[in-house]
Amino acid sequence: LKGLHDVRIKFEKPLTAIMGVNGAGKTTVIHALACIYRPDESKTDQGTLGEDHHFPEFFVPNTDALWKGSKFHVVNKTAMKNNEWKVQDSRVYSKDFDRWAPRYSSRPKRNVYYIGIDSCLPEIEKKTATSRIIYTSNKRSDKASKKVLEAAAYVLNKDYEVLIDNLYQNHHFLGVHTHSGLKYSSLSMGTGEQRTIKILEKVINARAYSLVLIDEIDLLLHVSALQRLIEKLYEFATSKHLQIVFTTHSLDVL
Repeated sequence: LKGLHDVRIKFEKPLTAIMGVNGAGKTTVIHALACIYRPDESKTDQGTLGEDHHFPEFFVPNTDALWKGSKFHVVNKTAMKNNEWKVQDSRVYSKDFDRWAPRYSSRPKRNVYYIGIDSCLPEIEKKTATSRIIYTSNKRSDKASKKVLEAAAYVLNKDYEVLIDNLYQNHHFLGVHTHSGLKYSSLSMGTGEQRTIKILEKVINARAYSLVLIDEIDLLLHVSALQRLIEKLYEFATSKHLQIVFTTHSLDVL
């Protein structure tokens, strides 16, 4: 699979960090994991429904690479009611011809959430408007938003008071009020601050027993904020039975 050959990885902890030099294949693992499940639409759990990622999103056929011959195996373990684990049959994901197999409809059900490096792009750089941007603002008072706010305040050492939803031309982007009287949107927000809140939103709104994938978790974060973010991710992963897998170049993660 891309540059990976004869690699075996076990994901058995609430948090798994994939570390390595540039080009080692860290992101390839994340991209593969994003595609092996289909969303579980059962109504038994609250939270945002998982994402439905397909291989061509991450393994785009191009002049130099059609990805034919790509193959990897996945073995899932399922928790049973008697607190034992049932090992499922190995599933093969491969591209022998024009399409990846197996069909997406036959993938196991599990909610997956992916946070790529595109979340590092500041909101202001996504806008083409050069004149005044006038948006409407509404306070977010739901329980999940309060959790996001509290966690972000701890990670970033900020005196957040309220999380805001801003609307401009059918596009939603976040904002904050602070206890010290500051009010600003993600158009003015530091990029590391913006991404941290996005990561926490995704994790806090994820359904229980889900898989959360974060590419380059350390991007744009001070080392102290990174340590506190990982602390919070572990807290949410254990309380909600999540598996969080992230890539990093930071030796501070050790």
